[in-house]
Amino acid sequence: MESEDSNMTEDVSDDISEAKARMIVEQLIERGVVHMPENEPKLIHEPTGRVFHSNESIAHFHKGWESGRQTHCK
Repeated sequence: MESEDSNMTEDVSDDISEAKARMIVEQLIERGVVHMPENEPKLIHEPTGRVFHSNESIAHFHKGWESGRQTHCK
């Protein structure tokens, strides 16, 4: 399933700075949750297959995705 980050809406009150988003994405890449194909300006959220073009968008998405999983698993 491929989705563009421009279609995602974000809650402005829960903003993530560019620097923090970059740090989150680096950690997700290390854990194998996010993949960045060589020579392609995109980030892939491996568990869902969603495609993003900015650190901020994928950081927001992953935060919500994890929250939803935790709620579902209770």
